[in-house]
Amino acid sequence: MPYAKNGGIWACPSYAGTNINFDGTCTDPAYQGSDKRHKVGYAFNYIGVNSGTGNTGNSMPGWGTVEAACLRPADQAIMWDSANRWVDFNGGFWGNRDINQWIDLKNPNYGHWHSEQANFLFADGHVKTGKFDGLKYQNFFNVLETDPRYNLPIGNKPYPT
Repeated sequence: MPYAKNGGIWACPSYAGTNINFDGTCTDPAYQGSDKRHKVGYAFNYIGVNSGTGNTGNSMPGWGTVEAACLRPADQAIMWDSANRWVDFNGGFWGNRDINQWIDLKNPNYGHWHSEQANFLFADGHVKTGKFDGLKYQNFFNVLETDPRYNLPIGNKPYPT
C-alpha cells in the first residue's frame, strides 16, 4: 500500500462498525514488523473477481483476476459498503452476510447505511448507489447470457450453497 497514506480510505465515513482488515502484524516484507491494521467498511468480491471462469453447478464464475475476461465491466460490482470484509464463498455471501442481511433481514446497519442504500464500485471504475434487491447475478458474477442464473435477481431463492 505505498500510495495509501491514510487508512481512512478503506472505510466509508458513515460506517459505524469496528471491522479491521487484519488481526496481527503485517508480514509483507515492505512493511515487516509494522502494524498496518485499519478499519474496513467495504466488501471485496473475491468470488466474482478471483474465481475462475468455470461455470459448473453452484460455483460462481469470476474472471480469474484477468480484467479482459470480465464479460460486463460496467455491470459487475467488485466492492460495496458492507460490514462484511469479503465475499469469499457462497455460504458467506448468501447465508449470513450481505444478501441475507439485506434481502431477508432488512438490516440497514450491515451495508445499506445511506438512506437504506449502498454504494457499489463496478469493474469499469464507476460507483452507483443502489440496493441488493435491484441487482442480478451478472452484477456480481461473470455469468454467461446462456447461464440459467443470468437476469435472475441476486436474492432469488434457493440461495446457492
